[in-house]
Amino acid sequence: MRRLILVLLAALALAPAPATAAGDDRFEALRALDARVGAIAFRLSVANSGRCAGATALQDGLVLHSIEQYGGADREAAASAYRLGAHIGVMAVVPGSPADAAGLSADDQLVSANGRALRASGDGSGAEPRGFVTAAERILADEYAQGAVTIGVLRDGHPFDLRLVPRPGCAARIEMLPGRGVNAWANGERIMVSAGLALRATSDDALAMVIGHEMAHNLLGHRLHGHRRARFEEEADRLGFALALAAGYDGGRAMAGLAGLVRDAKRTRRLASFIPG
Repeated sequence: MRRLILVLLAALALAPAPATAAGDDRFEALRALDARVGAIAFRLSVANSGRCAGATALQDGLVLHSIEQYGGADREAAASAYRLGAHIGVMAVVPGSPADAAGLSADDQLVSANGRALRASGDGSGAEPRGFVTAAERILADEYAQGAVTIGVLRDGHPFDLRLVPRPGCAARIEMLPGRGVNAWANGERIMVSAGLALRATSDDALAMVIGHEMAHNLLGHRLHGHRRARFEEEADRLGFALALAAGYDGGRAMAGLAGLVRDAKRTRRLASFIPG
């Protein structure tokens, strides 16, 4: 849950963005981390839309969350810091994305998509804290398939509508999970990145290679072809590197940033061989 990521951020005393009020440092740090991961995933997705035939998904550039993801004493504080209420909240907007062009902002609440309600209210006792966000993402994806979408927004208590036109891209749903460990994995539909890995990736180039690797697992359908398991990592390394390079990330800087994350010398040499020239 988000509460555990907030604990990790507090323990590491990180505050990448200035606090808006006393005690808000960890919430702004979490926003900065979510925004960074979301921006990298969006860039990888739209830059490689031609590489993922059969595994495409319309992209909006939104990083979403809900009050249900925050537990215990953090819930009230998160609601205040992020202006979260009964609807899905906007944690961050990727610069230059369709959501940015539409005029959406961090801390907006999404009320509806083409009239379909996007609710995030509950008692917090559900087994899947991210369930409301997942449901909202599915509704948005359904409506994006029809073209431009009218998004009902609540900002500082004032309701209004915005028109959002999504962009084609590779399927790249991403979620940041709690944990000090350096880990990332894919489940065929979603990419999971541990907070510990995101914090320790010293450059966006390095983090893009990691996210690209997991995106590649999903694009290659590795969970559907278990009999080829021995080749999975090499295939994902090769395609993941290609995805990151196509999105404009620097291979050399990525290798420098991956030095503390990849301790397998053979794999490090293999990754370096994918850098052009």
